Amino acid sequence: MQSANQPPEPPRSEGLLSVRRCGQVTTTLWALLVGLWLFDITGRGPETPGLAAPGLGGVAVKGCALAAFIATGCLAVVAIRQLLRPPRRRWGMWLLVLLVVAVGVGFAGLGHEVGDGYYTDEGHYLHRAQLVNSGQIFHRSMIYPHLLYYRDGFSLWLAELFPGSVAGLAKGLYGVDEGLALPWLVLRWVNAALAVSTLLPVFLTALRLGGRLAAVLAGVLIIFSAHYHDGFHVNICDVPSAVFAAWTFYFVALLAEKETLRRYLWAGVTAALAAAAKYPAGMVATAIVGVWLLQRWRRRDWSWGLLAAGSISLATFLFLNPSLLVYPQATLLGDRGLFFGVRQYSQGGWIGVMPTSNSSYYWQQLRHNFGAPVLALALLGGLGLSSAVRRRVLALAIFPLAFWILICSMNMVVVRNLFPLIPPLAIFLGVGLAGTVTLAQRWIPTSRSVGVAAALIFLVLLPTVWRTTRQAVAMTQPSTRQLMSNWMLHNVPRGASLLKESYTPNFQQVWFPSHELRFLLRFPQQALSDPATDFALLASQAHGRFFRPEHQTEMQADWYRRFFAQHDEVHSVAPGSLRLGPRLMLYRLRQDLGVEAETQRTADQAFLPNQALATGNSITFQREGQFALFKVPRPKGWQRVSVTGEGVAAEGVAGEVIAGELLVRDMANREVIRLPLQGGGAALELASEGKYFFYFYLQPGSRLLRVQWSAVDASKEAVALEEPVPSRGAGTG
Repeated sequence: MQSANQPPEPPRSEGLLSVRRCGQVTTTLWALLVGLWLFDITGRGPETPGLAAPGLGGVAVKGCALAAFIATGCLAVVAIRQLLRPPRRRWGMWLLVLLVVAVGVGFAGLGHEVGDGYYTDEGHYLHRAQLVNSGQIFHRSMIYPHLLYYRDGFSLWLAELFPGSVAGLAKGLYGVDEGLALPWLVLRWVNAALAVSTLLPVFLTALRLGGRLAAVLAGVLIIFSAHYHDGFHVNICDVPSAVFAAWTFYFVALLAEKETLRRYLWAGVTAALAAAAKYPAGMVATAIVGVWLLQRWRRRDWSWGLLAAGSISLATFLFLNPSLLVYPQATLLGDRGLFFGVRQYSQGGWIGVMPTSNSSYYWQQLRHNFGAPVLALALLGGLGLSSAVRRRVLALAIFPLAFWILICSMNMVVVRNLFPLIPPLAIFLGVGLAGTVTLAQRWIPTSRSVGVAAALIFLVLLPTVWRTTRQAVAMTQPSTRQLMSNWMLHNVPRGASLLKESYTPNFQQVWFPSHELRFLLRFPQQALSDPATDFALLASQAHGRFFRPEHQTEMQADWYRRFFAQHDEVHSVAPGSLRLGPRLMLYRLRQDLGVEAETQRTADQAFLPNQALATGNSITFQREGQFALFKVPRPKGWQRVSVTGEGVAAEGVAGEVIAGELLVRDMANREVIRLPLQGGGAALELASEGKYFFYFYLQPGSRLLRVQWSAVDASKEAVALEEPVPSRGAGTG
C-alpha cells in the first residue's frame, strides 16, 4: 500500500515520442558524439586537422552534434508534456516553475571575473581539458579524479564545432569576447547546467519522503543555497560531485521503499560518478550499504543487490579514470597519486583553515547557508511528521552523518567540502518545514492553522531567498578586484612595482611587474624598503584571518597594524550589498629613497614593456610608441637629463644625435612634464623631492646605453646656453 505522502506511480508512456524512446535516441546520439570526439583527439597530430575543420568530416560531425541537440530538445518537450499530465500535474507544474527559477539564478553572472585566473582550480581543469584534447588522455597525477578533465575536454571540443554561435552567445549574454575568457565561460556553462540539475533529485527525493509541499520547499532551499550558488559560478569539482551524490541519494530513497536490481545498479553508477568528480563524495556509497542492511533487517533474507552496486561502481570508476590501469604505480603510490589528498588533509593546513573546532566552523557555515530560522523551524516541524516519514528520514541519514564525521576529522576546513551535504540537508529541511503545517493543524485547531504555518515558512525562507538573489545580482556587477584593477590602470604609473597578497587583482607583468605571496608579512623587510618596489596591494580575505581571536594570531595582527601605520593608503575598495570580493587596499611604501644630486642608470636597469627591446647591454627602439622606463628618486629643483647611446640621422642611418620625447610622471600618475629630447638631453624642473617615473620614447633605430640625471642651478649660464628650458607641465595626466 502506498503512503499518503508518496506520489503515485506514473503510468507508462506509450507512443513513438515516449520519454523512454526519446531518451534512447538522445543517449545514442550523444554516445556517438563522444565516440567521434575520442576518435578525433586520439588521431590528432601537430599537422592533422581535427574533425571540426572544414570538409566532409566536419559537416558530418556538426550534423551529428545538431541532431544530438535537437533530440535533447525533443526529450525536454516530451518530458514537460508528461509532467503536465495527470497525475503528475499536481507537482509537475511546481517542478517546471522551480527549474525556470533555477536557470535564472544559476546562469546569471556566469561572466563574473571569468578568465581573470582568481580561482586556481578553474585554470587547472581548463589546462587539463586542453591537454586531453591535444591527445594526452592519460595522466600520472591523480590528485584530482579525471572525470572533469574528460567532460571539459569534450565540452571545449563541442564548442569548437560552432565557434561563431558560441562567441555570439558569450558576447550577447555576458559581454565576453576575450580569448582565454571564452573557453573559461564555456566550462562555466556546463558546470552551471549540472548545478541547476541538482533540483531534480532533490525535488523527487523530497516528494517521496514528504509530499508536494516538502518537494517545493526543498527545491527552494537548494536553488537559494548561498554556498551552493557560489559553486554555480566556478568550474570546480565540488558541484558535480554533489549533483551525482544527490542522485545516489534519490536511488537510495527508492531502495528504502522497494529493492530492485535496477535501482542498486543506478545507485552504484551515480556513487562512482560522485567519487570520480571528487573522491570524498564517494562516501555516499555508505547510504547504499545502510539501506541494504536496513532491508536485510526488515526482510530477514539475502540480496545480491549490494554486490551488484559495488561491482558496477568500481567498474564505472575505473572506466572514468583509465589512468589507474595505464599507470597503476604512479597513480596509486606516487607522490601525486590517489592518496595525495589523504596526506594533505590529515597533515597539511595553514592559518585560517585550521580552526579550533571543525564541527563548530561547519555548523556556522550551514547556518549562513540555510539561515538559522529555517534550521529552527524545520527542526520544530519534524515533530509534525508521521512516524513512517521519520523512519525513512533516519534511514537516509547515514550518508550525511558519515560525511560530517569525515570532514570534521580532517586537519583543515574548506567551505566547499560541505557541498555533497547540501542537497540531502535541503531535502530534510524541506520535509521538516512541510511538517510545520501538520503541527500547526494539531496545535491550532482552526481554519487559520494552515495560513499561520504558511506565513511562518514564508518568513523564515525570505532572508535566505533575498540573500542569494542579491548575490546573483551582485555577480552581474563589477567586483572589488575589477574596480581596483581599473582604478590602478588609470592612477598608478605604468611600470610601478607591486608586492601583492593572494586574492588581489592580477596584472600583466608588462604593465605592473609584481610579486605575490599568500600574505604580505611573508615578504622580507628588505623587499618592503627597497626603492625598486613602489606599492603593496592587500586583500582582507588574506590578512583578515589574523584579526580573528579564534586563530590566536596576535603577533601577525600586530605586524599588519604597524604596516598600516608606517605606510600611506592610496586607495581602497570595499565590498557591498551588490559588490562582491574582498576589501582591497593599495599602499604607497614609505622608503628611504637616498636622493642624490647625480644618478646614473644603465640599460639593464630599465623597465621594458617588450623584452625584445633589450639587446645585450643596450635598448634598441624598433618602432614608434615604444619606451624605456627608469624610476629615479630626484631632489626638488632643476634637473639635467642626459642620454648616452646612438641616434638616427635624417637619412635613417646611424648617427650621433639622439632624439625623441621624455615623459615624466609622479607616484600618483600625474603628468609632471612632457618635452622633446634634443641632442640627447633635456632640462626640467621638479616641484618636490620624490620618486619619479621617466619614460624615454626614442626614434626607431635608436640605441640607449645609459641615462644620467644631474641637479643643476638654474641661474648658471651653462643651462641656458645648452638649450632653451621648456616650461614646466602642470597637467594631471
